Amino acid sequence: MMAADEAANNDNEVEVQVYQQQLAVPALPHQQQQQQLEPEAADYGLVKHLLAEAEMEQKQAAMHVQAAQNAVTAAQEKLVTANNNHAIALAKVDQLKSQFQTEIMDENLRQPCRWNDMYNKLILWKESHNGDTCVNYDAKKDDEETKRLNRWVITQRSAYKYWNNGDKKHIKDHRIDALNKVS
Repeated sequence: MMAADEAANNDNEVEVQVYQQQLAVPALPHQQQQQQLEPEAADYGLVKHLLAEAEMEQKQAAMHVQAAQNAVTAAQEKLVTANNNHAIALAKVDQLKSQFQTEIMDENLRQPCRWNDMYNKLILWKESHNGDTCVNYDAKKDDEETKRLNRWVITQRSAYKYWNNGDKKHIKDHRIDALNKVS
């Protein structure tokens, strides 16, 4: 594009020079003084030509500005669409993650182990105590099973505090999910 503009400018300069040569007439001394006071016809033609060029460049610049504004508008629309698609994808990931965590939790809770036994006892405790998961132990009234459940609940609460502070070695994620489901 620059080469085309340069070629057009060169053509215009040649045309102006030819036009000036055609107008060149030997000037008489009084005409030379008058020419210094009044603009020459060749200068007027040059100014007119330069003004026409400037107007053309201004129109081209306006077209470039409009094209740039259209490109910005299109890019903004694409950004909105991309942000919406991103939000939808994140929601799907969260949904799948939630489903996956539930399946892991359920599968792990079916495995025979002491933690699962105590977890099931906590569920029974909650059902028999109107939804309360606070297992209080009274040495005079309660049996050894209640005492063990009480200690287990205290241990789980302690492990949960560690887990919340980023120390994941005390309890597994699926157990946190299971305990949150109970409380």
